Amino acid sequence: MIYLYIGLGVIATGVIGFYAVLCYKFLKLTLIPKKESNWDFMLDQIKRKGYKWAYLDMEYETVKIKSQYGYDLYGYLFYAKEPSHKWVIDCHGWTSKGIGQFKYVDIFRELQYNVLIVNHRYSTESGGRCISFSQFEKYDVISWIDYIKAQDNQATFGIFGESMGATTAIYVASLDNRIKFLISYCAYASITKIFSEVLEQRMQGKKKKLMPLLLSALGPYKVIACLFYGVKVSEIDSREAMKKVSVPTLIMHSKADTLINIANAYDLLAINADAELIEFENSPHAVSYSIYPEKFTLGIQQFIKKVEKEKQI
Repeated sequence: MIYLYIGLGVIATGVIGFYAVLCYKFLKLTLIPKKESNWDFMLDQIKRKGYKWAYLDMEYETVKIKSQYGYDLYGYLFYAKEPSHKWVIDCHGWTSKGIGQFKYVDIFRELQYNVLIVNHRYSTESGGRCISFSQFEKYDVISWIDYIKAQDNQATFGIFGESMGATTAIYVASLDNRIKFLISYCAYASITKIFSEVLEQRMQGKKKKLMPLLLSALGPYKVIACLFYGVKVSEIDSREAMKKVSVPTLIMHSKADTLINIANAYDLLAINADAELIEFENSPHAVSYSIYPEKFTLGIQQFIKKVEKEKQI
């Protein structure tokens, strides 16, 4: 009998160890990924997204605030060509950086908007122990709005976000009535659903047999993410936030996005029937501007002009 207990103990230890390793890998991949240098990031942006060095030649001001959670946050201010009280808050995606958003600046400045690009927590110089998929980022963005409002008490705000930044933007628009319009580009509806879909994409052929095992590790992962990092993964669902969004909304997504399927956009549109939808045919995740610059630019600018005409921003 003692050998049976020893054997069961060995098996239990092995199972616990296996799940511990899986959870650690999930955490490293999702919440605490290795940070790229700005140089490596830029080279990747140039290769995959048609980024131009010229974007870095634009004049901007680096600003810093303190998050309500105690860490420093950094951002980039781009002023309109003429004095203006109109502002757009620009939110980047998961593992990205604020400098990656420079390509969007002139879309808004051509309409006389100042642009604040935020560096989310755990990005570039900004502090924070981990990425939180918008749980903490949304409150950091609201702190940025407070900062701008303190500098310009006549400021009015719109918000634009890409990928995780788009989900963050949806949350901010649902929480802060200072936001007058929302532009969401390739947002996810449910982060846990994205995890499952990405795993399924990568586990093809014989590897697909491992799917039930990998999916079962998401439960312990969620517990560890909450206990050690305070990230409540199961509660991150932009569909719930979209129910509370009452401002004019533009949803943008590509049909060829394999990381965040366009079904996410349809889910959000089903909740906010008043939202407008722009679809792109053949651009990968977060690359639509590089492939369809005119359609991307005109879509945003026409939407904002319509909002300004109707809402008198």
